[in-house]
Amino acid sequence: MAEDWMAFKLDGERDVMIKRAQTARLIMMIGYVLVVIMILTVITLPCFGIQIIYVTNITGVRKLLPLKTYNFYSTDKSPQFELTFFIHSLTALLGAGEFVMDQCNAIYRVMCDLKWYKLESKNARNFIVLIMRAKRPFHFTAGKIFPLTMVTFCSILKSLINYASFLLTKHG
Repeated sequence: MAEDWMAFKLDGERDVMIKRAQTARLIMMIGYVLVVIMILTVITLPCFGIQIIYVTNITGVRKLLPLKTYNFYSTDKSPQFELTFFIHSLTALLGAGEFVMDQCNAIYRVMCDLKWYKLESKNARNFIVLIMRAKRPFHFTAGKIFPLTMVTFCSILKSLINYASFLLTKHG
């Protein structure tokens, strides 16, 4: 077993792993560039009065929401617009958090399937540290209290509906 730590058995596996890591790094860099471009165009430019969205066939809507959905109530009124905007933003944020967590879990599963024991001893030790870190997936949190995932969103939504139902029966 000690000899397995000292030498490679298959150089082809090492080359494939390095190539995949380089591809993943390139994809991450492209993703970061796209996020910066999105922030600059969608958030920053409208703050300076530059319109970037050409809205067609929207009748009677004065306030635009982050997600294009059909609402059975008017979102132009003050409390409905703010609540709908908050729910849309929260849904987008929680969806992104769920996606990040799924990707981290996929990376962990791939790392566990690799034959790390065939790496050089230094690389194998580093790889074991990565596996230990990847056991606990990265996730967005709200105030370091709870993770922002769709499971959390559904449980919060369920609690809100139960509370609203309780209030309606109490004052009903």
